[in-house]
Amino acid sequence: MLVCDPSAFPKSGRESVGVARQWGGRLGKVDHGHVALSLGYVSRQGHTLVDQRLSLPTAWTQEKARLRNAAGPKEPQGYRTRHPLALERLAKNGASLPHRWMAGDDEMGRPAWFRRRLAAVGERSLLAVPSNTMRRDLETPVPDYSGQGRPPRRPWQGVAKWADVLADDAWRRIDVRDGSKGPLVGDAVQRRVVSRTHRRQQGDEDMVVVRRDRDRDNQQVVKGDFSLSNAAPETPLGACARVAKAAQRIEACLQRSKSEAGVADDEGRHGTGWQQHQTLSFLATWFLERETHRGKKMDARTHAAADSPRHRDDLTRSVAVRHDVA
Repeated sequence: MLVCDPSAFPKSGRESVGVARQWGGRLGKVDHGHVALSLGYVSRQGHTLVDQRLSLPTAWTQEKARLRNAAGPKEPQGYRTRHPLALERLAKNGASLPHRWMAGDDEMGRPAWFRRRLAAVGERSLLAVPSNTMRRDLETPVPDYSGQGRPPRRPWQGVAKWADVLADDAWRRIDVRDGSKGPLVGDAVQRRVVSRTHRRQQGDEDMVVVRRDRDRDNQQVVKGDFSLSNAAPETPLGACARVAKAAQRIEACLQRSKSEAGVADDEGRHGTGWQQHQTLSFLATWFLERETHRGKKMDARTHAAADSPRHRDDLTRSVAVRHDVA
């Protein structure tokens, strides 16, 4: 699956490429810094960050000389939001990265037109949406008609309020994946719905997926996630829940890239230097992810250490090595 994740990087300096006072979702405020859209890749073999595109504020797109001196992106340099950038990253990398799903956070899933555009290009998506997203449940009965006025329709409800009043038997307990302290277990539900556009009109038919995590000790609900998908109604609930959970891996990967690989510590001003710094940081993040995965002790019956050097023999098995002596 491919995961789009916008992120902000604090930085000052008028001549630093792309730096301006702008909203940063990770910062939670308006401040000086970069804003970039990262593209992550998740599969059964692992996950990592694969591409990133700098978002240019309006002030930079209007000053062509400053943008040229800072070696800004050579691609179309007009102002674009994160959603057109995501479509560009998809067009560039989609063919070379085999995938079945497209995922993203609630900033990506908020506009209905973006979800519709992904469906138009044949992408099966599952995008998080804000908790106040309005939708109609197509699996609930239509209210009875009194015989006067317009026939009644299913009411609009915020997805969080709708989930709060669901009966207990509507939820299904699922085992998402293995965690460091045991299986990650949660509750999930999916329904056919119709979402509302930003113009307060009825949009396309979607499938809402609500997933809530439970505390390991007292089994209390600690977090709820809401997503909309254009997948077929017969798509298994477990598959949707795993996609939603896998998208969080890229968020954790990006956070690790900031804290351990220095992706947010670029001190240069030039666009070329910024791109080189991001590339090296992504390579370092991928190395850390692979080493973490290799160091896990997957079988409790294995008495060797988790970082046993036995893997070196496996790597050189059936490989002929010639030593040349000068």
